[in-house]
Amino acid sequence: MIKIYDSNHNFLKLLPSCRNIYTTETLSTGLKTLCFQVPCKDEFFEIIQEENYVETADYSFVIKELIMEDNDFMEVRCSANVEELMGRVFRIFDCFQLSLN
Repeated sequence: MIKIYDSNHNFLKLLPSCRNIYTTETLSTGLKTLCFQVPCKDEFFEIIQEENYVETADYSFVIKELIMEDNDFMEVRCSANVEELMGRVFRIFDCFQLSLN
């Protein structure tokens, strides 16, 4: 099942009617991309927007591209959600070692 969240990480719906679901992985970085198709006449069609979040059983993605196809389906392309992996900037970092001798 694919879960969809809005841009503020609020859960919206489960997407049960997806087809052609596949992931690819970049070998150099280990990051995955997700692609799937959703029917344009589906009730969930309106909640699928760019920059919304998509979650599978083991990975989190961000919707980056929506492509309307001529066969009544929309292709959704997602990239890995790396927000949690990004580092924080510290203005001052002080490190010292305690000696327990």
